[in-house]
Amino acid sequence: MYEAVDPSRWADVDRRLRKELKSNESARLLAIENVEILQTKLERLKQQRRVRPGENTWNRLNKVVTLLKPVAQAADVLAQGACLPSAVLWGALGVVVELVGSRTETLDNVLLAYESLLDVLPTVPSFTEALRESSNLQVAIVDVYDAFTALSVRSLKTFGRGSRMHSWNTFLWMRDRKLFQNSIQDLEALVRKARQEAGHALMEQRRAREAQTLGKVERNTEDILSALSIGDADWPRNQKTQTIRFTAPPKNPSFVGREERLGAIHRHLQPTSQTEQSAQQRSVVLCGLGGVGKTQLAIEYAHRFKNCYQFCFWVTCDSLVRAAEGFSEIARVLDLGDLGVVQNLGNVKHWFHTTYERWLLIFDNAERLRDMADFWPQSRNGAVLLTTQDARWLSQEQITLGLQLDSLTRTDGVDLVGRLFKHRDQSITEADAVRIVDEAGGLPLAIRQIASYILAEDMNTTLFFRNYHDHRHSKTVDAWEESATPWYSYTLATFLDVAFGKLSARGVSTLGIICFLDADKIQERFLCHGSSIEEEKEEEEDEKEDLDKDDNEEVVFHSPIESDKDIKQLCRYSLVSKCRTESGIDLSVHRQVKRQVLNRLTATQLDLCSSWVMQRLRQLFPRQTPFASEFDDENSNCAPWIKHILALRNAMPTLRRRIQAPEVLASLFLDGGIYLWAKGLLSDGKSLTGEAKTLCDTLPVGKSMTAQVYSFHASILSDCGDVDRSLKYFQRSLEILKSHLIAVRDMALDSDHALLANSWNNLAGIYNATHDYDKAEMYNELSVRQKQKIARKGLDVSYLLCLSYQNMASTYAGQMRYDEAAEYFGKATQLGDLTESTCRRAPLISHNFGIMRLEQGRTGEARELFETAWKQRYERHGDHPDTAASLHMLACCYHLMGDTDSLKIARFLLKDALRMLESRPSDVDQSRVARTEFKLSIVQRALDDAGADASREHAQQLYLALTGSPTRPSSEHEFDVLVPYI
Repeated sequence: MYEAVDPSRWADVDRRLRKELKSNESARLLAIENVEILQTKLERLKQQRRVRPGENTWNRLNKVVTLLKPVAQAADVLAQGACLPSAVLWGALGVVVELVGSRTETLDNVLLAYESLLDVLPTVPSFTEALRESSNLQVAIVDVYDAFTALSVRSLKTFGRGSRMHSWNTFLWMRDRKLFQNSIQDLEALVRKARQEAGHALMEQRRAREAQTLGKVERNTEDILSALSIGDADWPRNQKTQTIRFTAPPKNPSFVGREERLGAIHRHLQPTSQTEQSAQQRSVVLCGLGGVGKTQLAIEYAHRFKNCYQFCFWVTCDSLVRAAEGFSEIARVLDLGDLGVVQNLGNVKHWFHTTYERWLLIFDNAERLRDMADFWPQSRNGAVLLTTQDARWLSQEQITLGLQLDSLTRTDGVDLVGRLFKHRDQSITEADAVRIVDEAGGLPLAIRQIASYILAEDMNTTLFFRNYHDHRHSKTVDAWEESATPWYSYTLATFLDVAFGKLSARGVSTLGIICFLDADKIQERFLCHGSSIEEEKEEEEDEKEDLDKDDNEEVVFHSPIESDKDIKQLCRYSLVSKCRTESGIDLSVHRQVKRQVLNRLTATQLDLCSSWVMQRLRQLFPRQTPFASEFDDENSNCAPWIKHILALRNAMPTLRRRIQAPEVLASLFLDGGIYLWAKGLLSDGKSLTGEAKTLCDTLPVGKSMTAQVYSFHASILSDCGDVDRSLKYFQRSLEILKSHLIAVRDMALDSDHALLANSWNNLAGIYNATHDYDKAEMYNELSVRQKQKIARKGLDVSYLLCLSYQNMASTYAGQMRYDEAAEYFGKATQLGDLTESTCRRAPLISHNFGIMRLEQGRTGEARELFETAWKQRYERHGDHPDTAASLHMLACCYHLMGDTDSLKIARFLLKDALRMLESRPSDVDQSRVARTEFKLSIVQRALDDAGADASREHAQQLYLALTGSPTRPSSEHEFDVLVPYI
């Protein structure tokens, strides 16, 4: 009866599908045997993801299910027992929705493709009668089955297998759409023949279908509303859920009080009804002076109510680096990969925006308001809790509840003292506890320190306070906050005076070293000076001899045994906290303790501690040779120590002009700046290289190091769009280096000559950007000759030559000497394929080569080169200005192609480039934003997009603000002047 299709073809499609699927995907597919199981699963997913009635994506899903039912039925009939195609169809759809559906827009694109495929067939409740009349319809059904399964596999490969390259995958989906459309056109031709063969049967079924539709609409609507609606009575405020991810610090066992504040936070963050839940994102700010207990209250809230959230994340954000690191950690916890700072930030924010799970994000120790704007997530399913000393946060628009945190009440303070004493198996009278609380003004930090000191020294409170009042009028008081009550600064300063009297010289040095480092995470192994514990034990006896010579001499420890003794004393006094983690022992110090300690160290102690920290960080943080190879921003030896380098940078006002080894510190700041630059944190990178430059300008630093500092500071300024200052510093770097080479003459190192060659190369690059091609060519030739001279000595300078060949190619391209440019692009590409360091130049080579081909009108070649550059940059750097630049140029290619599909791709690429540029944690390059948004307006206008005028207006406003011009720009060329390096 159904002889048009060989039954074995169904089995062939089935085998091909299972071969393409991963084991977990196959298991999910087999679990969905029919439409009833699928619909049950979909209803569960809708409730988990809190889908609201009427959402377009899920309406489209319902339509796909309706269209698929007659196809699945017909497929089972045609397969004649060879397999069960309907189970495969329902299973494939279910797997795709489950694994792809976390991104609504992605799922919508996939469902649209399914819909387009199924819409080819006539819309009827059953094909059974028509199949007998039409062999072409039989073939069409099996072709649709084949195409549906292939589309499912493509969807899973592109979007559903944890791929981190979402933008690239979406682009491929759009680019390859024409191939899919060609398949649909072939099917449409087949179906037209089927309509002619089985027209009467299909017409009768269509009429029956239309007669049933009106009656079903109301019933279906009621069913959907009933399944999706959750009444207020069924939405408990403290609904229990299993916490899937929890990254808050450990619970503080001695936490007391604050019940009213905890209740207020929870009542606000956990709405009482679905209506309140959907109104807006809930956020609470805890504001108060340092040491008043904001962080401890946030930790207590996270632990006490963690079962009310499925995800709870903790981000320390006293600096951009710390905040970015926190979001990178969240990306790893969520299995979003680690694709660099900017990409991680974008991926995590997108997860917050699109997830259907309930989450809590805690920002601890937030400082500058403008820095936090880029990290703030937007989602009605989440809640934000923020701690800060800055009272301006209380009036911010995104904050829905502000709470000012004061000192503990006397009752809670006495309770805290009692717990601290009980923890040490000691007791204290209520009168003595009250005296401690009153003396500390209810400040938890001070209460803990005084109680810990009394316990550590095993002294009575009367004796302690007699000693304490002897130091009451300390001259080392730092009233860091004008609004602080008098007891606040006096309490901390007085206690430190008391504690310093008991600490050994080694203990004071240990505390001083800790206070020069990042406050929150100081690896204990950092304090073990040496490459290993075993090596240090071998040195122990020699060191003890030296120490015995003068017990009172101020020394910095070198032995882990001795350092452990000092750290234990600091922990007993509650000056330092200790925590065991998966990676070992971590130490932390309260920021206010850190401030007070640094302000009271003597000049000798400052010199001793800062010098030790510099030398230790220099030992641990890799010294790069950036002129021989590209800096490795993924070096695992960098990440643990960069926060300490930034902390040392922040202590510079304390150390100014007292630095014992300025060249060591300059090299440390230089390498740290390059690392952050490579990570995409331009602001902190520029700050570190700028600090290194100040050291070079004011203290005795060698000329070779000074030239490097100027050169890299100029490179970062160039990336920030400051071409004029960049050129100035590149020229200054060259002057310093020439002076150095003249002074040392034959004693110059090969690295100095390599540095000179690269200085010429950098100048050539800047002159290329400013279109001064004659100077660019001159410096390129000097650079190439110098590098070839070094290569003749047998040294590997392939990376350096790759830079110069690439620069030379760009120079020739700017002069329209295209054949010579292509030759040098070829040389650069050949070198770029040789080693790991040179292959990292490949994206830039492809990008610049693409620009030249585009200028030549060879759009096809240019498009392939820009696609290569974008993919390579995306894989290595994720969302980065360089990636956005390749996106912009690729969009130009698709714009030139002119057809509607190409214009839509161009629009997508430009919007994604804008997202990358505007989502940076700092230093948004408004020139690039203006250039890309103006190009977007042109593409939108070609598509009759309603947003074209708004994009154009915004781009023009940015242009006027950047240039100060009174005239609005109207052409792309005017924006090209803003961004010569795009």
